[in-house]
Amino acid sequence: MRGPRPGGGFTLMEMILVMAVLATVMALAAPRLSRFVGGRRLTEEARRALALTRFGRNQAVSQGVPMELWIGTRSRSYGLAPVAGYSFEGARQIVYSLPDDLEIRADSESLDDEGRGTVLFCPDGSIDEGSLKHFFLVRVKDGETVALVQKDPINGYVIVDEPDVDIQERLDVLARTSHGK
Repeated sequence: MRGPRPGGGFTLMEMILVMAVLATVMALAAPRLSRFVGGRRLTEEARRALALTRFGRNQAVSQGVPMELWIGTRSRSYGLAPVAGYSFEGARQIVYSLPDDLEIRADSESLDDEGRGTVLFCPDGSIDEGSLKHFFLVRVKDGETVALVQKDPINGYVIVDEPDVDIQERLDVLARTSHGK
């Protein structure tokens, strides 16, 4: 038997074996990690959109100015600004662009010719009747969907991680029409 090594370190063979085990573990974990990161991106974008709906409503009430949240299905963006013709000190337009792997969708009958839909927040805190009732954030790669659904004109929007059948049917129609099927 040999005694302890003078430096107390690892042999080259031990280091290679550990590296091989780590490489195998990383190769197995990478696809799951990718799905996790993609799912987080979708969730975070939905939370940001929800926060923008709440901010828009709060601005409308506190400033006494109607605020418009818009979504652009073709531009893959959404934003918030005072309605044209209204302003207040510090008013500015807020615009968010979606990452490449996400899309924003809504029912085609709710959109204008440029693929744009709106939510109008009134100064009394309500949401205008003609506003979008719901819109969707969709991860392009696998179709995972999160819906922002208007609970009612007073309480605003909520996030629905698993859209119900009625909303899912509408999304299926959207998917067929947007992909030329």
